[in-house]
Amino acid sequence: MRAVSGVVLWSGGAEFTLSSRMAARTMLNGLEPKRVREICARFTAESRSFVLEPLQWNGRPPAPCTYIRCFRDRGALSPSDQEHMAARLGEGVRIVSLDTCHYPMLERPDQVGSILNETGNNVTQRA
Repeated sequence: MRAVSGVVLWSGGAEFTLSSRMAARTMLNGLEPKRVREICARFTAESRSFVLEPLQWNGRPPAPCTYIRCFRDRGALSPSDQEHMAARLGEGVRIVSLDTCHYPMLERPDQVGSILNETGNNVTQRA
């Protein structure tokens, strides 16, 4: 069993699902309650191996990279964890910080779209 902020993420078995209560407190904490309910209604079970199996890291590909750091993520990736992850990507990584929950594409889709467009434009300018 694993707990974040006193909320159980899963308990036993090969799969886990996020409870609506946990999701609202940790990963969807920037969205309106109605939107949280809509999103939670679409949750499906995930394999525990998704979060427990070690990842084989072979380094970042030689391409422009943008990391979006979410300041209000209270799920598995705290802001300090995100700092560590971004640093492991190496030099030349553009880090963009947003005051969002774990899902910035749901909370601030226009901003995320602009960030993706800027990253894409950098790729085409270098080609």
